[in-house]
Amino acid sequence: RPEFALQQDLKPADAIENKILAEQFIQYETALQKQNLFDFDDLIYHTVGLLREYPKICNYYREKFQWIMIDEYQDINFAQYHMIKHLLSDTDANLYAIGDPNQA
Repeated sequence: RPEFALQQDLKPADAIENKILAEQFIQYETALQKQNLFDFDDLIYHTVGLLREYPKICNYYREKFQWIMIDEYQDINFAQYHMIKHLLSDTDANLYAIGDPNQA
């Protein structure tokens, strides 16, 4: 996930100035992996990878979800944007987005 962090001007765990926070984050990630658990960010991250690496799966979900509605569009992050981008067809995208321009 460091590639998402870097593209959002965030630092990966080994570059965080607060070493205690970095160590706790690494412990958290290790505990998740040992128990085969995902947090919300992991779900999005791995979904993006799945959609990117397996076009048949991506196409299946493009056909299944022909319309995508996003509320609070201004609050999506880089990974969520890429998940949405993969799910939208290049030629037949149906996106309904609601956002507050005062919060963007």
